[in-house]
Amino acid sequence: MSQQDIQRLSKKNPILKPWDIETLVSSFNGLDLDANRGLERRNVVSAVQKIEPERQYDEISSVLKEVDVSRPDKVELDEFVE
Repeated sequence: MSQQDIQRLSKKNPILKPWDIETLVSSFNGLDLDANRGLERRNVVSAVQKIEPERQYDEISSVLKEVDVSRPDKVELDEFVE
């Protein structure tokens, strides 16, 4: 991830610190096993449930629906950081 990418994501998400963005990008890349720059929704839900087991599937799915998704059933990096 370039410094420009971090700056771009920081501007879009001013509440996050650069190191938070780097952590999120690293997590995204770890989940993007096929390196197509998009995560399947079900994989994002599974990952969140592993990190926060108290979260219910419907709650996570509802949050994902609120995110502007440019590709159906895929969560891209900008959306993941958001």
